[in-house]
Amino acid sequence: MSASRRLREKWAAGKTTYGAWAALPCAFAAELMCVPGIDYVCIDQQHGLVDYNDMVAMLRAIEGRGSVPLTRVPANEGWLIEGVRRRCAGRGGSDDQ
Repeated sequence: MSASRRLREKWAAGKTTYGAWAALPCAFAAELMCVPGIDYVCIDQQHGLVDYNDMVAMLRAIEGRGSVPLTRVPANEGWLIEGVRRRCAGRGGSDDQ
């Protein structure tokens, strides 16, 4: 079962989940946040310094450690959201979208 499916099941069951917020544009730092017990790491593009290219590298690092990468886009703009969705489509299977 994928990490994202496990996360959604925990949320659906009302279980506690633990996450971290990454606001600095560093894939290595995001990877270090993925210690056992961390269910997700949210990449903060809205209030952080993370641009699109940094986000892609951070997504890979977080996934590689078995946590779920989430991102907060810089603004509620369709083209920004669609860009992230396109980049993430198919990563880990259809249950991850």
